[in-house]
Amino acid sequence: MHRTLSAVTLADGTTADIVLIQAPDADYRDAVLTLLAHKSDPWQVHLRAALDNGTDYLETRWYLAIMHGTPVANVMTVERNGVGILGHVYTMEQHRQKGLCRAVLTNVMTDFRQRSGKALVLGTGYESVAYRIYEGFGFRSLKGGFMQYLAEPQDRFDAEWFAPADAIVQTARWEHWPLVAMLGARDDGTGFRSAAWGLQDIGNLEAAYCSFMAQVEEGEATGTVAVSDSGAVVACATS
Repeated sequence: MHRTLSAVTLADGTTADIVLIQAPDADYRDAVLTLLAHKSDPWQVHLRAALDNGTDYLETRWYLAIMHGTPVANVMTVERNGVGILGHVYTMEQHRQKGLCRAVLTNVMTDFRQRSGKALVLGTGYESVAYRIYEGFGFRSLKGGFMQYLAEPQDRFDAEWFAPADAIVQTARWEHWPLVAMLGARDDGTGFRSAAWGLQDIGNLEAAYCSFMAQVEEGEATGTVAVSDSGAVVACATS
C-alpha cells in the first residue's frame, strides 16, 4: 500500500514528493531494496520479509522522498500497538544538504501523531548533527544517543503502558520488535536485565531483536514474550 503525503520544495529549489509505503507493497519493493541496499544483515532479512508479507502483525512503513520517479531519501518506522522504532534514516549522497531529511521527518512525525502514536525510540550519535535534528522533532535522550519521543508525559505513558494487568505468553515474533524495544527503554531499577543482549539498566534493542529474529528465521533461536492487556511486552526470554 502506498500514498503521497506531500510535495516539498527543497533548499536548491528542486521538488520532491513524500510517499508513504506500508508493507507489503509489490510496486515499491525493488525501489526500497535498491535505496537501502547498503544495509547489511540482519536488516535485509527484515526488509525482504516485510516487503513480501512475512512479518506477521508488525507494521513497517517507509517514508520515501521521490525525485523524478526515483526514491532518494528514506525514514522507516516499525510499529505495533502505537509504539515503534524509527530508523534507516538515509539520503543519497548527491541529494544531501537540501533539507530532505527534515522534510521526510516532518511527514513521519505528522503521520505518527495523526495515527495517535504513543512513543518512538531511535539510536544515533550523541550530540551529533542528527541528534540535534531529532531533538527538534521532540526526541529526548534516554542514554547518550538512545532517544525517545513521547506523545504524552513520561509518567502518564509509563502508568498506562506498563499498568499492572494480566499477560499472555506468546512465541516471540516480528510484531514484538518495537514492543521489546520499548521494554528495554524503561529503567525498572533492577540493573542487569539480559545476558544475551548485554542489557543493563536501559538500552537500544533495535539491532539486538532484529538479529534475534533473523536467527529465528534460520531456526537457530527461539523466544517467548509476555504481552499485557495494554499491548505492552512486559517480559521477554530468548534461547
